[in-house]
Amino acid sequence: MKILYITPSLPNDFSRIRTKNILKAFKKEKHEVTLISFYQNKKDLGYLDETKKLVNDVILVKQPYIFSIINCLIGIFLPIPLRVAYYYNPIFKSKIKNIYKNYDLIYIKRLRMAQYGKNINNKVVIDITDSLTKYYDRLKSKPGLIQKILSYEEYIKHKYYEVKIAKNNNTIICSEEDKKYLENISNTKLNNMMVIRNTIDTSNWINQNIKVKAKGNRVKLCFLGMMDYTPNVIAAHYFIKQILPKLDAKYDVTFIGKNCSKSLLKLSSKRIKFAGYVSDLKNELIKYDIFVCPITVGSGIKNKIFQAICAGLPIVSTDLGVEGMKLVIKNKIRIANDPKSFVEQIENINSINDSILLKNLSEAQNIIVKEYDIKRSMSVLLDGVK
Repeated sequence: MKILYITPSLPNDFSRIRTKNILKAFKKEKHEVTLISFYQNKKDLGYLDETKKLVNDVILVKQPYIFSIINCLIGIFLPIPLRVAYYYNPIFKSKIKNIYKNYDLIYIKRLRMAQYGKNINNKVVIDITDSLTKYYDRLKSKPGLIQKILSYEEYIKHKYYEVKIAKNNNTIICSEEDKKYLENISNTKLNNMMVIRNTIDTSNWINQNIKVKAKGNRVKLCFLGMMDYTPNVIAAHYFIKQILPKLDAKYDVTFIGKNCSKSLLKLSSKRIKFAGYVSDLKNELIKYDIFVCPITVGSGIKNKIFQAICAGLPIVSTDLGVEGMKLVIKNKIRIANDPKSFVEQIENINSINDSILLKNLSEAQNIIVKEYDIKRSMSVLLDGVK
């Protein structure tokens, strides 16, 4: 097939991981893919060379930040989510209009880009990935007046917009939980929505040389993600302020990911470190002893959990951090939904013989290979979009 892949930004190992895996699958099946995306500045072009290896052609449209902000200011008075308004661009729309007839499939990544699938007669698939209605439903309960106002505004608009897109288009979402949520709030069966789970390329990610450590020596903790993404910022503040002070002074934590917020960087100390962007995420992760995922808001399946397991790290996570995953993998992850439990679980990891821990990690890796490998889920995707 000739595929036009529409995405808000170029893929990398911190964001658009799902896009990266889908493009790998398309390439392996020898589909001809043209990717069209936005960029704000030269910094965003850092992933361009890597993207070009995955597709036949890349079309980029510059969208300056100020242009997106003006869109949002106008969008406040429109019945569309601000996330959708943010990515409106007449030049982008015109480029798609001029070329879409050359393709057998239009694959649109993320709900905010669904606006570019209107009035296209070709087969269109919209991969919304996570339910943003569900995301804002949870975020509006968090503190902060401005955040509450924006979250309520986005929740109300997404509740209408997301369901409308799901009803009227062939859509893809990453978990049954998110699909059921949308069906419940709309009281409608979304028969055109297919569930395709997030995946990981285990052939490149599995660390088969997990090092044995002496009992009590797993003290280097880590977390990863885009560090300007609200759920990750909230998670980091939660861990730093409510969990780390309760841990013995021998423990430290490193946050891996670019665009770290100023509010977090101010908290840097001997025990709190920010690694920023790293080019080799797998080799960065294996430097640490325990992965923590104190996510308290969000939706969808978290790729960071797959990455940590494949790297060979024991995990302590909230229930929300492993939402949408199969029970067989959840059983390999230590769950903690309050600071006291987080501390207990981390200390428990250090209280057991490391050989027992490594056996559990190896079993978890085998489950990821069986249930979440890119080959398995992408074969379902490819069959579904043909």
